[in-house]
Amino acid sequence: MADWVSWRCTRRAGDYQVDTLSRPARLHIERRPEPLRSMNGIEIDLSAGFGEAGTDVPDLLKRAVTLLVAHWYEFRAAYGAADQPVSYPGGYDRLIAGYRDRRL
Repeated sequence: MADWVSWRCTRRAGDYQVDTLSRPARLHIERRPEPLRSMNGIEIDLSAGFGEAGTDVPDLLKRAVTLLVAHWYEFRAAYGAADQPVSYPGGYDRLIAGYRDRRL
């Protein structure tokens, strides 16, 4: 039996459309490829972010993530799993405001 990794293929640009203006971005494939396995047979690789290293991420966003994780950790036992996340810490919105896309 052949290794499934060796069966990778790359789609031509005319076979799909990418909508980068929508949030979240969308990918439309004209002709669906045949899956290579019965489960998880189609894989899409996506590159996103600010760069290869953690140092490429702006300091305000790093601080916002640290603040958010600390807040959620502090309240982890106060609510059930179905109620998570229950809130955002004060100042979180101000830290990420410059990096959010706003629509009219």
